[in-house]
Amino acid sequence: MVRIGHILTNKDWQENIVLDFKGAVIPALQAIIKGKPNMAKLEHAHTLERRELGNMQKLATNEEVKAIKSEIIQKRKEATKSYKVDVGILRASIERSIDNQESKSQGENKKSTSTRKAFSDRVKQATSTDAFRTATKAAKEQAQKEQEQTRDNSGRSKF
Repeated sequence: MVRIGHILTNKDWQENIVLDFKGAVIPALQAIIKGKPNMAKLEHAHTLERRELGNMQKLATNEEVKAIKSEIIQKRKEATKSYKVDVGILRASIERSIDNQESKSQGENKKSTSTRKAFSDRVKQATSTDAFRTATKAAKEQAQKEQEQTRDNSGRSKF
């Protein structure tokens, strides 16, 4: 049986070993025997572990965010449904109260609609007369004259 120390120190023996074996096992054996760990590999392994942990944390936070968002969406849907139900109930109660008031005072509603029609008819008659038209034209002309005077006065100096 060949000693490990002989393998590590004998150059001829190392040249006959397959490169994969030489590249993987011998440095590890040297680190164990001589107490010199390969710091570059350890640091690389450490950075890989940190990356994996970071990726796992990102995945966990993404999953938590997705869960929170889905809960919020569900709560919004429930709130919208309850709002629609409440509004429907409120509308129905308002319509019932209006129907009850109309059924109790049916005669009064007819009188109020007839007075509204009479008032609108009077307004139409008053605005359709020639005197009203001439009065509105005179008022417009007067307003235009006042605007022109203010424009002229604003251009002059006050001193």
